[in-house]
Amino acid sequence: MENFSEISVKELGSLLEKMKKRLSVSNHSQQTIVNYLRAVEYLCKYTGKKPVDTDIDEVTDYLYQLQYHKFRAWRTIKIYVAAEWLLLNQKKGL
Repeated sequence: MENFSEISVKELGSLLEKMKKRLSVSNHSQQTIVNYLRAVEYLCKYTGKKPVDTDIDEVTDYLYQLQYHKFRAWRTIKIYVAAEWLLLNQKKGL
């Protein structure tokens, strides 16, 4: 059975481009845009899903992996949390 929630490279590229435009017109700095796009890209690659199909438990698992298995600093994780929060709040329009 095919998993229809899997994200293709083309879909991921389109999603990131839309997010980049929204962040840009929201007057975010270029570095914030780069960091947020990277965070969303990594989450999509981790779950293999479109953001609209990713549930909160999967996001929590991902952040846990970053903190306890990849040993990312808390300030890095805060960037990922902010990006995921922004995406979750905008995902209906993406």
